[in-house]
Amino acid sequence: MRRVINSFTPYVQITAIIEDITGESTEELKRDVEEWTELAKEQLRTIASQTGTSPEEWRSIVEENLNRWKADAEPKLRQLGERLAEAGDSAGEGVEELKRLLDVAINNWDEVQSNMGFTSCMDSTYNHNVQICCEGNIYSKYGFWGVNACCDDRAYDVFKQQCCFGEVLPEETPCNDQGGESASQEDRTENADIPFEP
Repeated sequence: MRRVINSFTPYVQITAIIEDITGESTEELKRDVEEWTELAKEQLRTIASQTGTSPEEWRSIVEENLNRWKADAEPKLRQLGERLAEAGDSAGEGVEELKRLLDVAINNWDEVQSNMGFTSCMDSTYNHNVQICCEGNIYSKYGFWGVNACCDDRAYDVFKQQCCFGEVLPEETPCNDQGGESASQEDRTENADIPFEP
């Protein structure tokens, strides 16, 4: 059961929760969150100006900081945000400002992650710009003709292959295992995951 902080919770008790989760005082944490927020804004500007540099260069710059955010800050800041949300409006102006800063920081880094193309694939994370997730299996989009899709848990090239009742077959092979016919090109590409070209 989640512990709900009621409206009579003293400010000192809430600040103690902050220090317990993060090991920092409210003011120290505010400074850290502001720094993470500024870094997120910088990364978003880097993504927006990607045409001015090579995709490999901007992706390397942003991905390094995104990974650092996910390892160093995101878990504790999300946990803290949830705990402070339980406090409602009883936390005092200082903590209310911290809640606002947490929301901004987390939302900015969510936007960075979205722009970078990172998505969940069951228990893993993958980049949907260059990879495809098929029922928990992650495949590189490179090596395919350019448009690929999933056939159950496998990826296939919709221009050279076909998905026949869960089997990947060459384009020219009849698909009639269950009395059916090969899917049309339109049917095969309808749900294809189109690669992003930065």
